[in-house]
Amino acid sequence: MLKSIALQWRAINFRQLIIALIIQSIIWWYVPVSYAGKISTASYGYNLVFLFLFSLTVAASAQLLFSTEFKYRFSLLTIIASFVLAFSGVINGKFVILLMLLLLPAFLFVLQIQPFQMQNEFGWLIYSLLATLIIPTTIFFFIAHFLSWNFIWALIPLWLSFLFFLAPTFMLKRDWRYRLFSLVSGVLLITSILFKSLSMAHIIAIILVVAAWLVMQNWPHLEDQYLRYNFWQLVVIILIYL
Repeated sequence: MLKSIALQWRAINFRQLIIALIIQSIIWWYVPVSYAGKISTASYGYNLVFLFLFSLTVAASAQLLFSTEFKYRFSLLTIIASFVLAFSGVINGKFVILLMLLLLPAFLFVLQIQPFQMQNEFGWLIYSLLATLIIPTTIFFFIAHFLSWNFIWALIPLWLSFLFFLAPTFMLKRDWRYRLFSLVSGVLLITSILFKSLSMAHIIAIILVVAAWLVMQNWPHLEDQYLRYNFWQLVVIILIYL
């Protein structure tokens, strides 16, 4: 067992892992910090440091799992670290927030259990929703000290971007379901962009979404696809929420 753990440790591409942590952190923090910073009640307490560490452990778990088609068991250590940080004093007795934070690492743990069969469109839908709601809403709440439906509605393009760019990661079989769901999520993402006041940044974002869909269909098995699509998602998100 120790030999297996040592082999998995040596197999980690730390350069890719660090890049993935930076990309995913910006995706999660960019929108809520931008929105909450405009509110008069905004303040930045020490609990954001713990929340940032929590987001790093979740991002590390996602990179380790998704870059190896859910086969990398070393991610259990980062998942455990996520649980520890979620149970830390940062929550300050807020039980609902604790439960929310626990959902994300718990689901990443479930993804590794083969009998649950979550490495498909169902896992894709659930993870995309959890990744959109849990960390961004907690960040917003800790900064603004309240949560509004306006902010939650503002997360719809972020959710659709998770759906679109995670399709190649979760749907390992490149069958009609993959083509259909990637097309539908891409169309919905473009539609959500069109509902905003159209700008040059939004037009570039739409072009990037179309280009990403073409790559998904013509090069369905890209090397390091999770990291590549994660970076693609980051660029699109920044353009959408500029």
